[in-house]
Amino acid sequence: MPLPSVISDSLFTIEPSNLFQALIYPITPQRFFRDIYTKKALVIRSNVARLPEVKEALFNLKLKKMLKETASEEVHVWQPTKSKGKITSFGTHHWDEAYDAHKEKRASLYFGCSLEMRT
Repeated sequence: MPLPSVISDSLFTIEPSNLFQALIYPITPQRFFRDIYTKKALVIRSNVARLPEVKEALFNLKLKKMLKETASEEVHVWQPTKSKGKITSFGTHHWDEAYDAHKEKRASLYFGCSLEMRT
């Protein structure tokens, strides 16, 4: 895919309002949802200099803060069971329950971004 000849100045300053677009650049949000979302993995190679701004917009990757600020109605948790190779999953409305499962039981979590980032 050829890169656009003009890069929007708004993508040089990453803020909650443009984080998604900046992260998937040079792909447009429209193309992402049409061709990639729920269909295949996406790898974006980018300038490492952007990472501190991305990290800051994501609450410095502090899991507790990200869970507290999620706009998701529930957090989805996948955790290993005592049976080797098996997992169990559940949803919770309590961020602290999801956090504890992650820290104590090596659970994986799925939840959405904060309301601020959705606007």
